[in-house]
Amino acid sequence: MKWFYNLKISVKLIIGFLTVLLFMVIVGFLGVYDIGKVNSSTDDMYHNALIPIKDIADADRQAIYHKLDLNMLINETDINEMKLIKSNMNADEAKMKTFLDSFAMSELDEKEKEYLEQFTPLWEDYITSAEQAAQYSFEGNKAAAIDEMNNRTNPAFKKADDLFNEIINYNSQHGDQIITEAKALYEQSRMIILILIASAIVIGFAIAFGISAMISRPILLLRDASNKLASGNIDVK
Repeated sequence: MKWFYNLKISVKLIIGFLTVLLFMVIVGFLGVYDIGKVNSSTDDMYHNALIPIKDIADADRQAIYHKLDLNMLINETDINEMKLIKSNMNADEAKMKTFLDSFAMSELDEKEKEYLEQFTPLWEDYITSAEQAAQYSFEGNKAAAIDEMNNRTNPAFKKADDLFNEIINYNSQHGDQIITEAKALYEQSRMIILILIASAIVIGFAIAFGISAMISRPILLLRDASNKLASGNIDVK
């Protein structure tokens, strides 16, 4: 450190200031960088967890509406009301497919793609049976319609609905994982920034104390020499 001791006081002060400033820049950079990562994590959670969950939940709701309308159609005897209910069923299915398409457009992982592939044949089985039950009902063969519902339609719908619930649960777990990772990133970033701030404070004090000692030491030596000269000691160097 002799080289530092031999520097001019102004240079020492500048070096001390720049050292503390460097730590502050590092703290600021890490803060901005980590905020960006947290923001990216939050954005990922919104677009790839929350929105897909909403789309799947909405699709499931429309599927349930379709099933409820089918039950109403089977129990209805007025042909005009039956036609209206059938129209509602078609609208329910169309809305369900719209929500599913929206879900499919999000960033899906392999598991979610697999779920979608499994859902298509399950829903087709349900729709085929539902259409058959509706046809029996329009023909006035309520017994056959009820039999179709009990033996094929209801079990097929349950499989499709169960798969909906699996997708929702999977996306919920994915959202929880993103939240956990974001919290861990926040805690890690906070700890690093606090350590850097503490280090900057310690180093700042150390530099200030060192420079102060370097400045005051010659003055103290001069004072001591002056006191010795005043007391008659002419051998002071």
